[in-house]
Amino acid sequence: MYEPTESKVPLRDRDQPVVLSGSALDQLANTCALQWFLGREVKADAPATAAQGFGNVVHVLADEVASGRTPADLAVLMERLDSVWNALAFDAPWKSAQEKEHARVALERFLKWHVDSNGVRAGRVPVASEHDFDVTLEAGDYEVRIRGSMDRVETDTEGRAYVVDFKTGKHAPSAAEVAHHPQLAVYQLAVREGAVDD
Repeated sequence: MYEPTESKVPLRDRDQPVVLSGSALDQLANTCALQWFLGREVKADAPATAAQGFGNVVHVLADEVASGRTPADLAVLMERLDSVWNALAFDAPWKSAQEKEHARVALERFLKWHVDSNGVRAGRVPVASEHDFDVTLEAGDYEVRIRGSMDRVETDTEGRAYVVDFKTGKHAPSAAEVAHHPQLAVYQLAVREGAVDD
């Protein structure tokens, strides 16, 4: 096949807003616009990886603790982790064991942070976990619809909102990376547009 494939039918309705999420904007800004287009607009993205499954499992467990459905107890969380771990497709048993240890460390770190009421989070109260948002913004002649889910929302004694985004990677982002992180900017924009006002 030497000739390019063409279609007279547009891939998306130009009268509808472009829909972005925080992670989609991050991919569009920092990775590859073509990869974003193929995955988000054409729906030709690759299947989820074991690393994505790892992150999803840790996020679900953090949500269960934050919402009170599961106690803030590492042994209980590890039991829950054990019940789903084999569904993740790792390339080798040693990789599965290694990643499970990383998950344990991530859960331990989350629990320490979750119960710390005298440190950075002093005076802040959790008000939502896995909080969905959907805001539409004007961008010149176009509209952009931003949708997503905030891992956790907390408020302080003055009513200010704090969006918490759990990261399950092995390395914490630097302060400079956080200051310019597209996904976090989307959360700030969503808060400004009233996503946590209810």
